[in-house]
Amino acid sequence: MSASDNVVRAGFTSKHVNVAELLRIVDCTPLEEPVVRPVINGNVGVYPCPTNAFSVQRLQVVDSHSIPRSLTPRIIVVTDGATDSLRAGDAGVIPANESVELRGTATAWLCGTGI
Repeated sequence: MSASDNVVRAGFTSKHVNVAELLRIVDCTPLEEPVVRPVINGNVGVYPCPTNAFSVQRLQVVDSHSIPRSLTPRIIVVTDGATDSLRAGDAGVIPANESVELRGTATAWLCGTGI
């Protein structure tokens, strides 16, 4: 979720929780197609997001994969396999203006803005 002063909290926080207001404003109608499907480009799947404030990519690393530099920091999570620096269950931060070369065979998720 993008940063906002207009937040209605429903739980999982020590801040004010307002379940009644959340239920009043939320549309609980099931989506016809609730699964977001990635747009595949080679070994990268980009998950469409309605805002530029956040982005998710699935990387299928086979031998090597270059992650180019970005103006903002990103989070990388490896869920399967291993690279030279991360293995399944590991996560890391890629600082702004840094690129990364992953070597190995793995499924990794890249999250952030400007990716």
